[in-house]
Amino acid sequence: SQPADGVYQPHHWLINGIVPTGYAPGAAFTCSVDGAVRLCHLAARSSTLVARLNPAGADYNAKTWRSFYSLAARGPDGGAGGVLVAGDDVGRMHLIDARVDGGIVASYAAHKRNKVPCVDVCGADDALVLSCGNDHVMSLWDLRKMGAGGSAAAAGKAARASPIASVQHPRVVNSAYFSPLSGRKVASTCIDNRIRVWESVHRLAAAGSRPDRTLVHSHDFSRYLTPFRARWDPTDARERLLVCGRYISEDFGGAVGKLHPVDVLDCAAGSGNVTGLVVQLADAHVTTICPVNTPHPTERMIATGSSRNLYLWRPVADADAD
Repeated sequence: SQPADGVYQPHHWLINGIVPTGYAPGAAFTCSVDGAVRLCHLAARSSTLVARLNPAGADYNAKTWRSFYSLAARGPDGGAGGVLVAGDDVGRMHLIDARVDGGIVASYAAHKRNKVPCVDVCGADDALVLSCGNDHVMSLWDLRKMGAGGSAAAAGKAARASPIASVQHPRVVNSAYFSPLSGRKVASTCIDNRIRVWESVHRLAAAGSRPDRTLVHSHDFSRYLTPFRARWDPTDARERLLVCGRYISEDFGGAVGKLHPVDVLDCAAGSGNVTGLVVQLADAHVTTICPVNTPHPTERMIATGSSRNLYLWRPVADADAD
């Protein structure tokens, strides 16, 4: 293990989203339960307020306090223009422009009054946005067809808009992501222990709810844990591999005992309800549940967050496997 270079705290409360900028090395947009989106300069350990949901200097009030729960960037370079999409705790989806005073340029009622834990922007067409909510729904939006939401945002309200597709799930939907290379596929993670995959975003819009593949996977525990999310591996040119932590432990025998692996899944394996397991990542030093997993965008590497620790996985030669 290596010590951190330092502790940097741009927000007062839990950070729910970190999005690297496409134009400033070492800078990232962040969103938080404190109701703010900030542009953070990591090397300088400084930040600039981009948008806020609560009045400046307001004290916490359980009935009126608003929080951000998800964040994604628009644009081919990861928000090169500072344009973002964010979800809050009462079902709203906000368009944010870091170049505009106040930040929030439009607000829409995307889900029933509950958390929007994930938003994602299609890399091939940044007008297409996925959102999912604690209302058990995943929605596909076309920002070109949503109308003006600026007046509603200025009044602290949300304009009504209709998605081009909505998919009802049995339980809360933790995440929904476009495939990172073509933007053609969609994968959702629901706490019914299912990962659903649609092979074509256009067919999703036309045909609605039926997925092409359903992977059976253990990730239904969310109390005291960051929600499990299946993420695409951007180094897989076939766009078949997904990475997701597992809740139920596996007995690896001997002194190692039971561990909670990180699973690499093939979403094209078989048909119907399948596991799709390609490989399980486990190590005797990683004894806690691993709900946060992010593949590197260009290298064969996976970062795992688990119980205040950060682990990096990478392939090893057969001779080094032990």
